[in-house]
Amino acid sequence: MPVAPAQFLAQGDDRYTELLAVACGKHKLKRYLPALLRVARRTVRYRTTEPEDYAQKGNTRFGGAPDLPPGMAFPLSDDGNHWRFYAQLNLAEVAPLQPYLPREGMLYFFGEDQESLEKSLVVHFTAPPTSLVTYAYPEDIQFENGSADDLYPGLKAFAEATVSVPNLYRAQDRWTGRDAVLMKIEENEKLQKAYWALDEELSGKEESCHLVNAHVFTQHKTPEEQASDAKGGLPGEWINLLTLESDRRPNGFCFWDAGTLTYSIHMKDLALGDFSRVFVSLESS
Repeated sequence: MPVAPAQFLAQGDDRYTELLAVACGKHKLKRYLPALLRVARRTVRYRTTEPEDYAQKGNTRFGGAPDLPPGMAFPLSDDGNHWRFYAQLNLAEVAPLQPYLPREGMLYFFGEDQESLEKSLVVHFTAPPTSLVTYAYPEDIQFENGSADDLYPGLKAFAEATVSVPNLYRAQDRWTGRDAVLMKIEENEKLQKAYWALDEELSGKEESCHLVNAHVFTQHKTPEEQASDAKGGLPGEWINLLTLESDRRPNGFCFWDAGTLTYSIHMKDLALGDFSRVFVSLESS
């Protein structure tokens, strides 16, 4: 199955390159625009809006209860405890924003245990929205390594185009050759602060936005490098399918010390629509 790595990059799409150019100009980082264009990613940003009222089935949702297709059971552990439901993405809504995700259907994200991350589930279904059934949690619900308080509140969200720039923290071995110029930002406190502001504006981190195909802050190995170690392939062949940010709402997402949870997928698996080998990692300060 042929894959096109360029489709994941901002370069080559006028909408995304303009977003990055304007942001670099605003934060006085225009001299680094050529280097950033080589590595910045074409990203979808999900901004959560209001509590889910479940009036519409098949809309994009973070937390709460999923709208499941016929024949799909809610995943449970061997002990009968519920896995955590993180998100359902309506892919038709974001088809105009990017070329790499399936063009229709729903993409569901689950995880058995937020501590060990050993088991996860990403499922793609193209069932008609009218056939979906909103899952009803039992009153005595228990989660693996958790309690009923771990039921995240459901939130509606809308998608928008953005650009993701790389994390430069301890990244001198990652950004080399022509891209080594980016590390000069880390050597200058004023430039560093400007770059942080650029990243926060584009990513929406301060507003707890969730991201598709984004660079992820890490103090050690990136999610792509971890996926490569665990599942094979080169780090550059792995894509961060969805990065979930901890949020500040009561009972909202909280990954260790307010970190991020990332589902990564190999480019070829994504091209084939095969979500069975997705790798999950958690980054926290």
